[in-house]
Amino acid sequence: MTVDHLFGSTTIKTRPQRVVTLGGGDMEASIALGVVPVAGADWFGNPNLRGWVKSALGDRPAPKLIAASEPKYEEIAALKPDLIVYVNTINDKLEYETLNAIAPTIAAPAGTENVYGVPWQDQVREIAKATGTTTAGEQVVRDTEKLVTDAAKANPEFAGKVITAGVYSANSLNAWLPSDPRIRLLTSLGFKTNPQIDAMENGDFSVKISPELTPKLNADVIFMAALDSSGKLDPAVVNDPPPTDPDAQEGADRQGLGQLHPSGHDRCLSAESWTTAGFWRLSSRLDKGARAVRHDSAASRTGG
Repeated sequence: MTVDHLFGSTTIKTRPQRVVTLGGGDMEASIALGVVPVAGADWFGNPNLRGWVKSALGDRPAPKLIAASEPKYEEIAALKPDLIVYVNTINDKLEYETLNAIAPTIAAPAGTENVYGVPWQDQVREIAKATGTTTAGEQVVRDTEKLVTDAAKANPEFAGKVITAGVYSANSLNAWLPSDPRIRLLTSLGFKTNPQIDAMENGDFSVKISPELTPKLNADVIFMAALDSSGKLDPAVVNDPPPTDPDAQEGADRQGLGQLHPSGHDRCLSAESWTTAGFWRLSSRLDKGARAVRHDSAASRTGG
């Protein structure tokens, strides 16, 4: 089997048995395909398996968690992989070449322009091709697309609402760009991206918002994951919501401005969580979001 990708092509002679995954969602996509890696990286460096990964694994052995950034090549080589999945990553050529010297390695699909911006459908299909699970891959894509379509229909409040989403910590404020998988999910649910943020496209998946640029955050809905290593709201920002432009808000239907969410919420918006966990996780998150949008819509109409 030959898989074309950003750095050329990789030939996989036999169906892989010892897969190592390094990209955001690469581990979860593999599990959804029925291929449990011997080791995989958590995109955000969490030292424990996420709840949806555990649920998807069932009673199957859990992958060893390894570093996503700055891969430890000796550790990876010691795992004796027969395939390394380096798809939704920074896609650094030197990293790729070093990994490919250890075992056949697949990178982002050819033509990928933004780091960490591989559409989840392409991610699933490429990993499926490399692991000999193309039939399962198409089923995962169909099931997940139906999941998202059904969720959008069940939450009409989302349709047409302009959203700004990103990460807020004590030291920085970052907004996700249209290529980010989390923004792709939000738009597939009916939200529209913020054109002021879109105009700041930089080839990455997010853009840093300096203090003078904070008025560009204004939108119908602002969703900010507040970073904290424990998965809780960062105490340094819990009483200091993201600044926006008060003049832009006056007299407008601005919903959810400055709402903070634990950093785990941004992970739950990533494609890997809903390809592996299924409807129960996505629907529970969306139910909370829909209630917030309905509440804020009513408040804006009544002035409360």
